[in-house]
Amino acid sequence: MSMDALRKAISENMGAVNVLLVDDQSFVRKIVKSVFQDVDNIRFIDAADGSEALNTLQSLSVDAVFLDINMRPTNGLEALKAIRTGQDGLRQDMPVIMLTGVSDQAAVRAAVELDSNAFILKPATPSTLLDRLTRVLSKRQPMKSAKEYARVQLPTGLDEDAIVAPRLDPKSASAPTEPAPIAGSTPGTVVVKVGIQMLRRNDRLVDDITTKNGQLMVIAGTEVDDAMLDRLTDLKDMVAAKDIDVEREPDR
Repeated sequence: MSMDALRKAISENMGAVNVLLVDDQSFVRKIVKSVFQDVDNIRFIDAADGSEALNTLQSLSVDAVFLDINMRPTNGLEALKAIRTGQDGLRQDMPVIMLTGVSDQAAVRAAVELDSNAFILKPATPSTLLDRLTRVLSKRQPMKSAKEYARVQLPTGLDEDAIVAPRLDPKSASAPTEPAPIAGSTPGTVVVKVGIQMLRRNDRLVDDITTKNGQLMVIAGTEVDDAMLDRLTDLKDMVAAKDIDVEREPDR
């Protein structure tokens, strides 16, 4: 879908939308807002760090959040965990889009475990920003219990001078590979090697998914649901392996 079509879809199919934009760099906030300048029904509320974001969520009506990971004094992961645990009465299922450009890719694993609705790798294209916001506003994501989110361990020492992650550009993505059964597994299933874009709902990961620098992203045994499909597609440029072994029922 073209950017004009995405803008039109947001304008015509959604009511007034309040979006909290959380990034400690004012120029990043300015760039993001410029993408939506022709969408009349979106209102942006700025915050410069996670603490300011949490205060805003307690005092104002917000429909979705763009949340940078690497901020001080309160980073995006700390803010996301506060949201998912319902801290101080916060809406636990708030749609959150994580903005990440950090090289400490352990941060991404924590964001996945905290059920971030979507990810954007900086620098992002305008179409990516539009697509992610449209998606999180139109798809309701089931939540775990606050106790489960409270157990998520957050990494420490996010590097403010980290190398920016590669641009998320669909044109540069490798073409999906056709799944080919390579071994039997539990009764009634086979193990196939597939690209990220060929994953299906109800696939079960045979191996861990790791980032390019070796950080664990998703553990083996995870069953893929719609939300996980979206996250892995968002993060495909960060995944180390081009193909992933999954267990699934054979095609009939």
